[in-house]
Amino acid sequence: GRLAQAGTITERDFHIPGSMDAAITARIDGLDKEAKYLLKIAAILGRSFPRALLEEIVREKDILSHVDDLEHSEFLVRINKHNHPYYAFRHPLFQEVGYNSILKSERVIYHKIIAETIEAKFPDRLEGYYSVLANHYYQCHNLEKAVPYSIKAGDEAAGLYANEEALINYQTALGNIGLGPDRNSVLEKIANIQFLTGQVEDARNNYQQVLDQAADPLTKARVAGQIAWILENTGQIDESIALLEKTIKGIAHLESPVLITLNNKLATILIEAKADNRRALELIETSLRIAEQIGDKILMADGRRMKGHALYRMGAGREAFAVLQEAIQL
Repeated sequence: GRLAQAGTITERDFHIPGSMDAAITARIDGLDKEAKYLLKIAAILGRSFPRALLEEIVREKDILSHVDDLEHSEFLVRINKHNHPYYAFRHPLFQEVGYNSILKSERVIYHKIIAETIEAKFPDRLEGYYSVLANHYYQCHNLEKAVPYSIKAGDEAAGLYANEEALINYQTALGNIGLGPDRNSVLEKIANIQFLTGQVEDARNNYQQVLDQAADPLTKARVAGQIAWILENTGQIDESIALLEKTIKGIAHLESPVLITLNNKLATILIEAKADNRRALELIETSLRIAEQIGDKILMADGRRMKGHALYRMGAGREAFAVLQEAIQL
């Protein structure tokens, strides 16, 4: 499960009570040979899985027909998911016992076959399979494929605000990456989730690690901006402003979206915490000029919204309204 994938526990740490294990094993032994084989394949596929995938793995129709036996024996239940037929184990222990009954050498082979089958047969549906693919490739010791799928699974979960799941996937990937840009990227993603969920100290420590290890100046600047944001959120306004000013100065010659973001962060703090609207407006104008040069309409619209905010705070309501109208049009 997730805990084992994340490295929190291992198979050796998880034990089903002997009497329960024996009872479930006896039920499995009562199945005929084909149904027993099918149950083992199902156990490797996971807690739930689409029928289409089972059909791709088990091509023999005579064997596949025994899935009805697994339903009647109440090992599996058929469900409808995304308008596709799926099967799920009626109880997690059924899957655990079935999985543990398979030789480890056999598991590795099947995990590899299943992962490669998903990639080959469902290329247009991989987005929903990232976590599954990561697990199968971890289980067959293919880190070259497992790690990228773990990161994609984390990105997918983060996009749905499933923050706990995102952290599990990112941390699993982190544990299997050496030092370098990829590690820094994952560490930054972890810090972003931690900051979002209020784990401020952990987030700051991870951002600091990236800042210390990264070689790319824009990566360092972006992460420094996140640290500055933490400082601002924890009431350290002057320290936040000083860090942003230093960082902006260091990349002023690199007219990029990162510079625009830092300018806008500093402008926001100056408006909200210092009421220094004129200086904030200068920063926003610089950001607008860069956004127009690189042709980024989203940043151009954001800049106009910020400019309208600054103008309004300065008492120029009519001009602020006109600028906000421009932002809406963009």
